[in-house]
Amino acid sequence: MEEALRDLAPRWQRYWPDADVQRIVIDVRERMSAALDAWSLGGTEPLHGGVGSLTCAAGDVVVKVLPRHHPEEQALRGEAEALAHWRDTGACVPLLDQRDDGFTLLLRRLRPATSLDDVRYEEQLVEAGRLIKRLHAAGPPPESLPGVEVYTEPYGRRADPELDHLIATTERDVAVHADLHGGNVLRDGDRWVAIDPKGVRGDPHLDIWLLLCPQAPALPHDDPVGGLRQRIRVYCDAAGLDPERAERWVGVVARAEARLSHDSAFEWWPERLRQIGAALSRG
Repeated sequence: MEEALRDLAPRWQRYWPDADVQRIVIDVRERMSAALDAWSLGGTEPLHGGVGSLTCAAGDVVVKVLPRHHPEEQALRGEAEALAHWRDTGACVPLLDQRDDGFTLLLRRLRPATSLDDVRYEEQLVEAGRLIKRLHAAGPPPESLPGVEVYTEPYGRRADPELDHLIATTERDVAVHADLHGGNVLRDGDRWVAIDPKGVRGDPHLDIWLLLCPQAPALPHDDPVGGLRQRIRVYCDAAGLDPERAERWVGVVARAEARLSHDSAFEWWPERLRQIGAALSRG
């Protein structure tokens, strides 16, 4: 656990440069120990797939401790609520219990837990879209789930009036995963399930992260916009989304993330986002 915390601390410092990272480390360590005691778990091993939380496996379960005491704390609290809301869909990892107001989760361990990243991107679009459709079919989300404004607050809405328009014209709210890419879809026996949602309440067409994430292959050089729109159509056909509205969200998120990700570890990614955002701009 200490090695895992040493790996996480510099990531937290990079995410939240003004936060007291030592306080976050102490809090996460104490809550993991308390959870293991409360749930009578032993023989734990850290899992290194996540990038923002301390996650340990213990037999057939996993304990996930989300960090607190940072600017995005409110945005993270939607994960447990979203998983509980989706419980009966069979499309997400089962939430068995929770502590600390949803910041410490007890989850069923998935096996073999291979990632959707291991299959062709074209297949990812279809499988992830099908999962999104099932998650969105869970019905009206709980009012206590963080609203889309919490998710988009770092974007600075004044910089892109299209964002305000999309929020204002949302016809129905669902529990949005908002971070579904191939690495957040794992194999559970003979099916795929979603993990690690951000969990917000808002427009279902916000669930387009797979189309923008760094893991997505580069767009074709001869027709990048046409290639992107073809990906959007394939994904939306599987997800039951309107391709035109999804495209508008892709443009908004690309422009915002290009600003936020200027120092990304993926040096080429912000430029790709800028190109997508400019190509899909509606003035």
